[in-house]
Amino acid sequence: TTSPVQNPTPVPTIAPTANWKTYKTSQYEIKYPPDWKLSLTPLEGESLFKIIPNSNVDDNFYPGLFVEFKSINNTSLETQKNIYERMNLIKNGVFFKNITAVKYTGASSTKNVNGRIVPGVIQQIFILLEHSGYIYTFGYSYEESAINKKQEDLFDQILSTFKFLDQVEQSPLASPT
Repeated sequence: TTSPVQNPTPVPTIAPTANWKTYKTSQYEIKYPPDWKLSLTPLEGESLFKIIPNSNVDDNFYPGLFVEFKSINNTSLETQKNIYERMNLIKNGVFFKNITAVKYTGASSTKNVNGRIVPGVIQQIFILLEHSGYIYTFGYSYEESAINKKQEDLFDQILSTFKFLDQVEQSPLASPT
């Protein structure tokens, strides 16, 4: 006699970002971990927001992510690139959401503590691009003397949730071919 074949019951997969908070504007949306908080700084023709862990004390920015966008009427992509090129960071071309972008990575020997610049090693990642009349800068910094893969994976995971609301298809951050 043959025994009946049992079909395995599919187990639903839950996205790692399923319980994350969402910040949404008319131009974009981004998700961030539930134990992080959002801080907004709206300006005329620009916007800046920071996302930092709730555990950060005294608004310590490390680790932290920021997204800034400025109207091309107020700045240019070249002007913004020059800021990061003066920091002597490593520069690479990347694609972000199917848009050509520039990624800067490296370490800084100073950090910002409550608005004061003090000695301390900070790992930094910045991505700059132009989209729909705005220059976007995505930045992530964390306080470590060496690259921390876990921190950089979290930055990549948060960025993977970013969506321009005027784009239909999204793709992950990748190096251009």
